[in-house]
Amino acid sequence: MVAACACLSAGAQTLYKCVQKDGKVHYQDSKCTEDAKESTLQKLGPPGEPGPPPPDPVAIGTAKAAAVKNRAADIDAVMDIIASYEGCAQAFPSFASKFGSAYQAYRTRNAAAVASYEQDPEAPAKVAKRVAEQKNELVGDAAALRCDKTIGPMIMRAGNR
Repeated sequence: MVAACACLSAGAQTLYKCVQKDGKVHYQDSKCTEDAKESTLQKLGPPGEPGPPPPDPVAIGTAKAAAVKNRAADIDAVMDIIASYEGCAQAFPSFASKFGSAYQAYRTRNAAAVASYEQDPEAPAKVAKRVAEQKNELVGDAAALRCDKTIGPMIMRAGNR
């Protein structure tokens, strides 16, 4: 690699890694031939100039924490929709007929979040618990109206996002 770096001129350059079909690796300052697999390592500045700074471990940790937090928020949102739909659908079969396609549209448009929910070993049990708790609350005309006028439209809006 030292020899490859020595060939670079004083201006900023791109270093190419070329892997030939026979597995031999070459580093060069020009694009690889068509039969080689090419990857760009980095742009290099003039000799003696410092290279790019290393990644900030705090920023990487913060980004990972944010990703975990976002995934948890996505799963919570999915659990809210599923528990609300399932509770109303079990209590009022006409609800499922009326809003079933909107619920399926929600699941399709939010497939990644739904997949995260399905892969979370605790999430389905939490939803089942919520649905069971709703059984006592989802009784009577007032509950049917709540499902029809609040939960159903919420699912429709979520399916259209």
